[in-house]
Amino acid sequence: MEVLRGPDWCGAVAVAEGPAHLLEELDYAPLVIAPEKIICVGQNYRNHILERGRELPSHPTIFAKYSRALIGECRNVCRREKA
Repeated sequence: MEVLRGPDWCGAVAVAEGPAHLLEELDYAPLVIAPEKIICVGQNYRNHILERGRELPSHPTIFAKYSRALIGECRNVCRREKA
C-alpha cells in the first residue's frame, strides 16, 4: 500500500523485487478499502444510454450505496430472491 501512495508508484513497481503472479491467481479486493461515503452517478454515459434505446435524461441520477455493497473484481454479486 505504501508504494501506491508515492508519486512515482509505477516506477517503484517496475523495479520491485519479489514473486510474480499470474492474473488468474490474484484475488482482487475492492479498490476503496474503507469508504466513508459512496456517492454514485448513473446515466452519465451518453452512448450507453442511446445503445440501450433510452431517452437522454435532463440530468444524471445521483444515488448512494452502502460500503458493504463493494466487492472485488470478478466476484459474484449475491442477490436475494424476491419474497
